Amino acid sequence: MEIKKKEFWKLLSIITLACVIVSCSFVERKKGPEIPPQISKPIWKLTSDFYVSIIKGDFAKSKHFLNESVFCTSNNEELQPIFSKFQALLIRFEFNTQNSFYQKSFISNSVVSTNFNDPEISPFSIKYVANCNESAFTTAIIGQEAVQNCLTTIMGKYDNEWKIDAFLIGLLKVNDKDADDWLNEAEYWFEQGDYIMADYCLKLSSWLLKPANEFWKYENEKEILESSQILRRKINRKFKLPSSIEELSSKPKIVKIFPTISYNNVYPAITYVTKFPLNDSISLSNECSALEPTISNYFKNIESDSVIIKIIDKYDPWSESEKYKLAIRKIVK
Repeated sequence: MEIKKKEFWKLLSIITLACVIVSCSFVERKKGPEIPPQISKPIWKLTSDFYVSIIKGDFAKSKHFLNESVFCTSNNEELQPIFSKFQALLIRFEFNTQNSFYQKSFISNSVVSTNFNDPEISPFSIKYVANCNESAFTTAIIGQEAVQNCLTTIMGKYDNEWKIDAFLIGLLKVNDKDADDWLNEAEYWFEQGDYIMADYCLKLSSWLLKPANEFWKYENEKEILESSQILRRKINRKFKLPSSIEELSSKPKIVKIFPTISYNNVYPAITYVTKFPLNDSISLSNECSALEPTISNYFKNIESDSVIIKIIDKYDPWSESEKYKLAIRKIVK
């Protein structure tokens, strides 16, 4: 009888403890202005010091701000091109912080996930696995011109010191349109019968879908992907490449039409195969000039005054040609 009583009280203790655990809040979450100053200040100082060191080209100092356990396999040679890419953007454009988030959890390796309804961006969420109990991230927009990038920084607090676990840069908007906007544009132009423009817009939508790789997810990402696949099949039934220009005696073959993005602008680009040697500048120039009416017709609805032409002498659909010549032509409208 005594044993049964002990088992009863033991079971009651377990149930009581479980109730306490359930009733307690083991996760603290704060967004933006809600983050207390004692937390937000070291976070902002870390991100500021990190990106200032990149702007100055002090990459040895930049590496000091990184979490060694995450970047231990990365040597200076591997990080150098990444830092250089960030430097090129940060020197050209100021970045404005859009969103910030902080989470404290009593569970190690917890999943951090939060949604944002930013008035300037379609609703999205950031999701990652925290390496420590306290973690935070910030998102910022770089550039205010035709091309906007998103800078995402994920941090963790290790032994009372904040370190960077991940930093990513990705395309966010082109001409003030995000992935969902460009999908809508693609669907509109398909209905108008402009299949090249529809294809062009659909490619932009795909490029803009993941501004922070796997950490970023738009609220309607599934719908965007499903609609994109349906539209892609429709476009492929209407317009296919390669396509030879039979009107020209040299019969150049267009093999690729796509957007190309610089730091502050986006241009239509076209790749075609020529029969002329790539060092025959006169023949290639004449061929490009003869192609202008066709190119102008292809890009008549694209908001750009120039097109980038990539000329190759051999075409392999599986790999980019190492030998090519670039030309820039004004779009005649």
